Amino acid sequence: MRAGIIGIPDYDFGPVDSTIETNNVGDETLRACLEVRNTQEDAFGGYTLQTGRAAIEELETEERISIRENAASVTAREESVTRTKYTEFALVPGEFAAVESGRGAFAFDLIGGETDVASIKRGEIDLMSFADSFEGDSRPENAQPWQVGFYGNAGGAEKGVVYGDGVFDDRDLGEVLKQCPKNQLGLIIEPEDDEEIQMTATRSGYVEVYQPSNYDALDFSEFVIEYVLPHVESRSES
Repeated sequence: MRAGIIGIPDYDFGPVDSTIETNNVGDETLRACLEVRNTQEDAFGGYTLQTGRAAIEELETEERISIRENAASVTAREESVTRTKYTEFALVPGEFAAVESGRGAFAFDLIGGETDVASIKRGEIDLMSFADSFEGDSRPENAQPWQVGFYGNAGGAEKGVVYGDGVFDDRDLGEVLKQCPKNQLGLIIEPEDDEEIQMTATRSGYVEVYQPSNYDALDFSEFVIEYVLPHVESRSES
């Protein structure tokens, strides 16, 4: 796993177990399954890492069209069909969970259901704070932006995404990008004694590491804990 939507728990909790649940909806029995495939205690920095996959069945309404040749007519009717959602996940108990995409956010509820009291909500990343964390002497690493998504500008460019080297230093858009709210931010992070990390994040909680390309769930989780998590809060409910 090199990418995912970040979910934040409201209470601390320990490792979770695999589980399967059933829910009767009318004449249908719908299932939800959380499968923990691997648990690594002290995976990095004293943190436990769990990885696995989750699936849930849901009822959806689908329109069925029929053609009657003898009567030269077309009929349309709605039918209920069962669809299955699936996602892989990474979990650092009590710290964060990550699922592959927004479609997999159902796994947050399944994980929370296996704890005593915690619920897990999709996170929101403060991209300004994240970018500022590399300024001055706050971190030993350097970071250069290669992608900035902005909105809320009062000028001619109200919103957009800008790509390039040192985009904050651009003489035309640099100040606009610094001052405007941001919904995307891509950085090239340069650790002192390690290879560069090229990544991107969105305000809505998505994080992806492009390089190094050999990142696995452990590497990704360590990256989130070290760099991103201090700037994530639970998304407010609308």
